[in-house]
Amino acid sequence: MSTSLEMDFFHVIVVLPILPIIYFLKRLYRIAEKFL
Repeated sequence: MSTSLEMDFFHVIVVLPILPIIYFLKRLYRIAEKFL
């Protein structure tokens, strides 16, 4: 139980910072497309 809970906590810490970065890169790509 404790090990699976730790894994879930680890996944949250890893995934949460990645999601805004992906969102930001997509927006940046769309802005770049307009200029190109």
